[in-house]
Amino acid sequence: MPESSLPHRHPEVFPSAIDRWLILVVTAGPFIATAAGIHTWLHGNPNDAAMLFLAGAGALLLTLLFMLPCRYTLSDDTLAIRCGLIVFHVPVNEITDLRPTSTLLSGPALSLRRVEIKTRNRRYIVSPRDRERFISTLRAAAKLPDASF
Repeated sequence: MPESSLPHRHPEVFPSAIDRWLILVVTAGPFIATAAGIHTWLHGNPNDAAMLFLAGAGALLLTLLFMLPCRYTLSDDTLAIRCGLIVFHVPVNEITDLRPTSTLLSGPALSLRRVEIKTRNRRYIVSPRDRERFISTLRAAAKLPDASF
């Protein structure tokens, strides 16, 4: 069958799961800076307070720029992994294995309920909200054999 007549997959988006504890860790610094700014302001140091407010706002902005949105989009031949400004395009035919994991390795994942995706050259750690459906859908798209976990 000619390639142009093959059915095309509508891109399927898998949002990241988000652990509550991670939200607390990520927002703690900006909130502490804001609380310190309020305290400093009330004690008559508005210039120092302004610096604390700016530091807190800057930290929150940078964090959000590199965290949101966090999603994984599967199209005909590519898995796009996006976490904020960071985007990876993984050719589906290069995926050699995938499995559930709880690794602490860094990756575009906002939960510890993760999936490890291996290619010939590297591995990606992601955390789709519906992990089982993500694994089965990606396994089928990559034409990998079923695996029992």
